[in-house]
Amino acid sequence: MQTEESSVIEEIDCGLVLDAVNKVLMRRAYFREKQRSHRRRERDDIHQLRKQAEELETQAQRLRLRVNPRRMQSRQPPEDSDGGLSWHAIAAMFRHETRLTLAENADLVKTLRSHRSLLTRMQLWVAQNDKVPVRVFVRLGDSYPTNPTSRHHQRSFDGRK
Repeated sequence: MQTEESSVIEEIDCGLVLDAVNKVLMRRAYFREKQRSHRRRERDDIHQLRKQAEELETQAQRLRLRVNPRRMQSRQPPEDSDGGLSWHAIAAMFRHETRLTLAENADLVKTLRSHRSLLTRMQLWVAQNDKVPVRVFVRLGDSYPTNPTSRHHQRSFDGRK
């Protein structure tokens, strides 16, 4: 009887252990497959991006070929006989830089004017809204802020009681 009970308990224990092991193995298989699909997706994305980059490069090459070849040659700065840049190229570069500098200067002057205008308006607003009420001091006497009891003395000088 005891052997039957112990064999049943062992079978139950073995069944529980096998169930737990199966759960662990199934979980590992699930995560392994999940990682595989993730790596596969990354590989496919990289392949697709490389293919798209190649297509864009070929399109850019076609567009470059459509451009007038004379115009492309005129963009190349002419060289002197000694291999240096010609004065035409240097003058063109200075003209270009001068235009950029003048445009930047105009933007800065515009910004400066708007900031000065804002400063003037802010100072005017502060001056209008930050006035000290003068009437209080005139009514109470000039020395009231320093000596609060002077109010009573002021009445005696005015002839009031």
